[in-house]
Amino acid sequence: MPVKGTLYITGQKKPVADLTCDVFEYTDNHRPGDRYRINYEYVKRHQKVRIELIRETPMRLELEDGRRADVTVQCESTAPNGGQLGVLRVKGDFTH
Repeated sequence: MPVKGTLYITGQKKPVADLTCDVFEYTDNHRPGDRYRINYEYVKRHQKVRIELIRETPMRLELEDGRRADVTVQCESTAPNGGQLGVLRVKGDFTH
């Protein structure tokens, strides 16, 4: 079920983007700290930052249900409708 999320560059108060997110947990053959992936689609950009160009920059994702996680960009691409889609990798686990 999709949830709304807000993405921040770690250490900054201004958000980078609002996203629609689908959270997936992989339990087979994944280390506990590397088992979540988040498929996302941009809803709105708050900065003129293309996150796929700053892959190594630590970011923070806050979901509307109260969960937070440190994330990095795994990949991003352009959808046929012109929207941006991608995958975020959760580093560690979610916090509340």
